[in-house]
Amino acid sequence: MKTKIYSSFIFFIFLGLTLMQSQELKKTKDYPGINRMENAQIKWYQQKNFDRYYILYVKDQRIHNKQIEGKILRFQYVLPKTVSVYEAFKYYEQLLKNQGFDILLELDKTNCGVNLSEYLYIGEFSGLNALPHQETIKPDFREDKFAYIEAKKILPDKTVYVVVYITEYGEPLVTLDIIEVKRNPTACFTPEQIGQQIKDYGHFSLYIKENKTLEKEPECLANLAGFLISHKNDKFYLVGHTDRSLGQEKGQKISIENARFIKNTLVNKYSVNPDQLKIKGVGSICPQASNETEEGRKLNNRVEIVRQ
Repeated sequence: MKTKIYSSFIFFIFLGLTLMQSQELKKTKDYPGINRMENAQIKWYQQKNFDRYYILYVKDQRIHNKQIEGKILRFQYVLPKTVSVYEAFKYYEQLLKNQGFDILLELDKTNCGVNLSEYLYIGEFSGLNALPHQETIKPDFREDKFAYIEAKKILPDKTVYVVVYITEYGEPLVTLDIIEVKRNPTACFTPEQIGQQIKDYGHFSLYIKENKTLEKEPECLANLAGFLISHKNDKFYLVGHTDRSLGQEKGQKISIENARFIKNTLVNKYSVNPDQLKIKGVGSICPQASNETEEGRKLNNRVEIVRQ
């Protein structure tokens, strides 16, 4: 008798927890800008503040993986049975492009050649790539109906990767992974990477401290000089920016001084042609991060290289 009462007690606790989890899932909001399809129902949400994740790339006609680290969010959505895998694939492909993401990789049965579910989600990799246990394999699983999209967007303070895996488990299931990789403002880029940044985003930023130094000044400025010298026929603006704490009038003055500091260093130390560069200063009117936090203010104190 006691055993039956105890079992019933455990059952109702489990049922209550399940209902609570279901209610919490209904309150879960989509990732900003990555809205679910119409009539999609959220089935799973998980967040890790810091973990490793494996993204894919193709080399020599084979699929390889590369580890990244950061904050990871996983959403799983069930779609109506009337929605095909291909329709969901086209929805997310267009959505990501509209949100300014670069598509890195797209895979389906026509160009993949491996069982992606086993390769990526059922334990071959560690970290968050493993799906929630109840969503790994079901009897009606159709491996021939799947699509995989990998995209990337570089923001001032982080790089955001989006991985979408769509397949059928009796009904279309979307696994949406968001990986936020925090950027180091003091990190240096190669001359080629600097050029790519300017091409893709219209500018490249150097982050300035109060004493007009860069944490890795020789390497960073040497790489920027290398880019400028290799593009000697192109002209650029050096545009100084500050955070809001200085006020606009003082910020305007300091932003011009910061731009002049960068130009003088490039010209006098690295032999960049002075006619290639014009300096500007805009103070605090164009922040790229919040001025309410110390981290944001650090990102706002910068000099941007912009093509004339």
